[in-house]
Amino acid sequence: MIRLWMMKYPLITGMVSYGGVWTASSITQQKFISKHEVDFVAVRRNTTVAVFVIAPLLHGWYKLAALWFGKGKRTWRTSLKIVVAEQLLFGPVILTSFFLSSGLLMGESVDNIKKEIKYKLPSTYMTSCMFFPLVNFINHLFIPFHFKITYQATVSFIWSNFLCFVKEKRLTEPAGGDEIANLPGSQPITARVSNQDS
Repeated sequence: MIRLWMMKYPLITGMVSYGGVWTASSITQQKFISKHEVDFVAVRRNTTVAVFVIAPLLHGWYKLAALWFGKGKRTWRTSLKIVVAEQLLFGPVILTSFFLSSGLLMGESVDNIKKEIKYKLPSTYMTSCMFFPLVNFINHLFIPFHFKITYQATVSFIWSNFLCFVKEKRLTEPAGGDEIANLPGSQPITARVSNQDS
C-alpha cells in the first residue's frame, strides 16, 4: 500500500521525506555540531526550505534527466553522464536556491544574500563535489524513478547537517567593511565584507 502510494505520488513522498530528514538534521546540527540550544525557528525555516524548495527542485531535475537520458534501466555509462551533468549544471542551482530561500525566510536583504552566496557558494559547491558523485551514481544506476527523492533525502542527512552549519556560520573577511546586522529568527551572524562589496 505504502509502496504504491510512493510510486503514484513521488513528489509528495519526497517532500515528506525531506521535511523529516532536514528537521532531524537541523536539530542535530545545532545540538551536537554547533553545540547550542535548539532554535526551533531555524528548524522550521530549514524544514520549509527542504519541503518547498529542495524536494521540488530535485523532482524537476529527475524528470528533466529522464527526458534527456531516458527513464528506463540505465547502464553505468549513462548514469555517469547524468552524474556529471547533475554536478555541473544542477549543483550550483540547488545550492544557490538554498542560500537564497533561507536568506529570504530569515529576512535578510538582497545585498546580504548576494554577499553570502558569493563567499559561501564556491567552498560549499567544492565540498558537494566530494560527497555527491558516488551518492548520485548509485541513485541513477539502481534506484527507480519514484524512489529517487526519498533515497536522496535519506542519504542527505549528513549533507543537510553540513548545509545548516554553513548557513549559520559567520562570514569572515580580513578586510574592513560593514557588518551585516544580526537577523531575526537566527543565531547571531556577524559578517565582515571587503570595501569593494560595500
